[in-house]
Amino acid sequence: MAQQKAVEAPEPELEDLVDELEPGTRLLKGQYTITRYLNSGGFGITYLARDSLDRDVVIKECFPAAFCRRSQSLVAARSRAHTAELRSVVQLFVKEARNLAKIVHPNIVAVHQVFEDNGTAYMAIDFIDGFDVQQIIDGLGTTPTPAQIVTITEKLLAAVGFIHDHDMLHRDISPDNVLIDKKGEPILIDFGAAREQASQKSRAMSALRVVKDGYSPQEFYIAGSEQGPWSDLYALGATLYHLISGEAPMNGQARLAALADDRPDPYLPLAGRFAGYPPGFLEAIDRALNTLPKQRVQSAKEWLVMFRRAAPPPQRDATAEAVRQTVVGFAQEQAEPAAPATAVAADAVAPPPPARPVSTPAPVSPPPQARSGRNPAQVVAGVSVALAVILGAYVMLGRGDAPAPAVVATAATASAAPVPAAAAPMPAAAETAEAPVPAEPAPPAVAETVAASEPAAPTPAEAKLPADANRSADEATIIEAEATLAAPLGTPAEAQIAFSVWDVQMPFDSTSRIVGDEKVTVISRLDSRSDLQVAGDWLAPGLRLYAVNGVPVAEGKDFTAAVLDALHVDPDGRARVVVDYAAPGAASRTGLLTVPTVRLVTLANGVGLAISHQEEGWKTVVTGVADPAATDLMPGDVLFREKQTQALFDQPDAVDAVLKTLVGKGETLAHLSVVRQNQVVSGAMRLALAE
Repeated sequence: MAQQKAVEAPEPELEDLVDELEPGTRLLKGQYTITRYLNSGGFGITYLARDSLDRDVVIKECFPAAFCRRSQSLVAARSRAHTAELRSVVQLFVKEARNLAKIVHPNIVAVHQVFEDNGTAYMAIDFIDGFDVQQIIDGLGTTPTPAQIVTITEKLLAAVGFIHDHDMLHRDISPDNVLIDKKGEPILIDFGAAREQASQKSRAMSALRVVKDGYSPQEFYIAGSEQGPWSDLYALGATLYHLISGEAPMNGQARLAALADDRPDPYLPLAGRFAGYPPGFLEAIDRALNTLPKQRVQSAKEWLVMFRRAAPPPQRDATAEAVRQTVVGFAQEQAEPAAPATAVAADAVAPPPPARPVSTPAPVSPPPQARSGRNPAQVVAGVSVALAVILGAYVMLGRGDAPAPAVVATAATASAAPVPAAAAPMPAAAETAEAPVPAEPAPPAVAETVAASEPAAPTPAEAKLPADANRSADEATIIEAEATLAAPLGTPAEAQIAFSVWDVQMPFDSTSRIVGDEKVTVISRLDSRSDLQVAGDWLAPGLRLYAVNGVPVAEGKDFTAAVLDALHVDPDGRARVVVDYAAPGAASRTGLLTVPTVRLVTLANGVGLAISHQEEGWKTVVTGVADPAATDLMPGDVLFREKQTQALFDQPDAVDAVLKTLVGKGETLAHLSVVRQNQVVSGAMRLALAE
C-alpha cells in the first residue's frame, strides 16, 4: 500500500513519506531485530526492537530524509550533491551517541550501543514502559497531582543540571520527549544537540534545526544566537506549563515581537492561578519562561532554590535543642589544644531523629584551646539540669503533657592529626552497655549514654587530601558541618548500586571507512588534551586500526567498544591494550595503547559517582544527585570516609564494600566525610529501602 502511494503521489509529497525498516529486519548481524515502527522526524526514525537476549530495546536510526533514501534496507544519499551532508549527519549522530553513553543518570534515557549498518548509524537505548507528557496531557494515563508534579520537576531539574554539568545541552525538551514510566519516574529522551550542530554546518542542513513552537525559546529561531542552560530551562518550563495549565505557552517569537512593538507580553503567568503548589514553585516556572534570556533562571540549581527557600524552615524541638547546645558546649571545652600548624575537629552529637532512640554524631569545630577540665559525668549532670528546667517550665506554664525525655548520646573527639579523625560509630540502643565511657546513673526521667572516641592516628589516605586541607588552620579551615538527614525507617535494599560501567577516555576520534572492499577503523583526529607520550607515541591521524589484543575489530563495531571488550584496569587506573595498526600503503604493526579509565556508578538512591585514579590515588566524585531529599551531598564532592565503618574511599570498589557492610548491619543512613572546596565536611546519604 505504501509503495502504491509513493507511485501515485505528486512529486512534492515524496519528501514526506516515511521510509521505515520492515518488521523482522535484522541489524548488526542479528543482534537486534526490528519489531515495529514507533515514530519519525526530520533527523531519524525510531523503532521497537528485540536484542539478542530477547529484551525490548529502542533503536534510533539516523535517517535525515532530506538527504537520503532507502533501497531495501540500505541507506544512501539522494544524489552526489547530498553525499557530504549525509556523511556529516551520520558522524554527528555517532558522536552524540558516544557523549550520551557517558551521561549515566536515572532520569536520562540510557544509551547502550552505537553502531553503523546499512550505510547509516543506529543507537540502542532503553525501552521505557509508560506515557510521554504529551500523551498524558491528551488524556492517556493518570494526570499527576500537584505534589507529583513538584517531584517530577525536581527530578527533571536534577537531570537537566547533570547534562549541563557535562557541558552539554539537550536542545529538544518538550512534552513528547519527557516520558513518565510505570513507577512515575520522569525520563528525558531524544536529545537535539546533534541536529542543532548539523543545522549550523550548511544552508542545506538548516532544515534539521530543532524548533517547536511554544516550547523553543526565541534564541532557537535565530541561527547563530547564543544558547545555554537557560535555553533548556525555558523549554522545560514550557513543558511544565502545558502539563499544569493544559495549554502550551505562547510562541517565543510572537512574544519577542510583542515586546519589540512595545505591546504587553501575551504570556499568561501560572502564579496565582493554580492551587496546591508550594510557595515559589509556579513563580520559578514563570521566571524560566521569560522571553529575555538574561532575565530567566540561569541554572537548574537556581530554579530549585527559588521554591525550596520559599518553604518555611523546619522547627527544632525545644528539648532536643537545649540538649544539643549543652553537649556542644561541653565538646568545645573538652577539645585538646591544636598543634601549631594543624586544624583540629571534634565530633559532638546532633539531636536524635524522631524515629530513632539514639542520635547520630554531629561534628563541631572546637576553639583553638581547651578551657575546662570537666569530665563526661559533669556534662551528664548539666544535661539533666537542662532537661529538668525545661520539664519544670512545661508544668509551670500549665501545659498538659511534658515532652518525652530524649535519649542522649555524646562524643568528644580531639586529634593532633592534620585532618580530623572520623567519628566513631554510635552504638544502637541495645548496645549502649558497650559505650567506651559509661554514663553515671541518670535521674529517673532521663536515660543518657556517653561515648567518647579515642583520638585517631592519621592514615595514609588522610595524607592524600588536597594540599589545602593539610595547611595550617590559618590557611585552610577544615570543618565538620552538621548533617541534618534522618535515617529513614525500613530495611535497606540488598542492591544499592543501580548501574555501574567502566568507560575509557580515548586520545583520538575514529571513524569507519571502506578501504577497497573492507570496512576499517581510521583515526580521524587526535585529542589535543591527551599526552601521547603516555597514550602511545605511534598514534597519528590516518592510521588504520585492525585489532585489539589480537581480536579483529568487528565490522560495524565502534573502536572504543572493542577496547572496552578487552578492558583490564591496572592499579594506576589506566587500561593498556595492544593494537594492530597500519599506515596507508604500509605493513601492519603493533603499538601499546594506554588510556585512562573511569568507573561510572549510579546508586539506587539516584546519586551518581565517577571513580577514577588521580595523582594522589583513587578518587570518588559525586557527579549528580537525582533526589536532593535523599542526601546533602553536592556534585563535585569527593567521598573520603564512611564514619560508621571507618572505611576509606580509596579503591575503585570501595563504594560497593561500604554499602554492603551498611546493608549487612541494617543501617539506612551513611555518615560521610567529604572534601568540598578543599575543606573536609560531613555529609549524609539515605540508602534505598527494600520494597
